[in-house]
Amino acid sequence: SDFASMQLFHPDRGEAGELELLAHRGFDPEGVKFWQWVSANSTCVCGLTLRQGSRVVIPDAATCERLDAGQKKAYREAGICAMQSTPLLSRSGKMLGMISTHWRRSHQPTESELSNFDILARQAADVIERNGAERFMRQNEAWLAAQKEALQSALNGGPLEQSLGVLARG
Repeated sequence: SDFASMQLFHPDRGEAGELELLAHRGFDPEGVKFWQWVSANSTCVCGLTLRQGSRVVIPDAATCERLDAGQKKAYREAGICAMQSTPLLSRSGKMLGMISTHWRRSHQPTESELSNFDILARQAADVIERNGAERFMRQNEAWLAAQKEALQSALNGGPLEQSLGVLARG
């Protein structure tokens, strides 16, 4: 493809969550700014995919009825004609993000290309999920360390304010 992007899903932003642009290739600064945050209400390919929960392929943006005039204009100005967007789903089916590819010319991805996107999406989702689990574990370790410190302080006869202060920090 001529362009590519990867987005992270933030379920706590907006009414139905938003996608944040994490990495991209080929986008100009205006395109990056335009697609930095994408809501589930957006008619861009990743917004459609977010709402649908499964891959969306648009072989020609100029003739696609699912894109609104603003999105068609943005794609045209960015030099994008065709696109596909594949959701990054956790093993349990939870939305984690999106990986999208775009072409300068009309393009219908082959079954082989779609299969490769699926493999890439699975690998990316696994990395995102693993990083989230590791971050959660680090947070829990810090909390447990604070609890241990507070308990040790209380057992050593330390002032109650000190133990409570440690608990409040944790």
